[in-house]
Amino acid sequence: MVYDEPYVVHRSPAPYVVLGASGIMKNMHYVYVLRSLNHEWIYVGSTNSVKRRFQEHKRGEVQSTKPYRPFQLLFYEAFISKNDAIRRENYLKTSKGKSTLRMILRDSFQITESVEVGSD
Repeated sequence: MVYDEPYVVHRSPAPYVVLGASGIMKNMHYVYVLRSLNHEWIYVGSTNSVKRRFQEHKRGEVQSTKPYRPFQLLFYEAFISKNDAIRRENYLKTSKGKSTLRMILRDSFQITESVEVGSD
């Protein structure tokens, strides 16, 4: 990818995504959703590295998710601002946010009304 400007902002219905000159996202913060493959349970978290954080969950290094392993990464969103990512994470943990997740992820898997949303 070649960009004329040092940073390019792409607008989508979701949050803004910023790509550096190399095409790699710089200094982004993420909200992610994990699904337990052995329990009816989903987890919403935030991080600055989805790949690293997912590996920590898989290895059982996160106490709140350790009993629910293994996981599938269902969804993530990128944010420029850490505060925006945390605000979105907190929203997705509310009743309305859980409803939003059910709507967004309805084709990924069927979420029953009894699914719990965990947190750190």
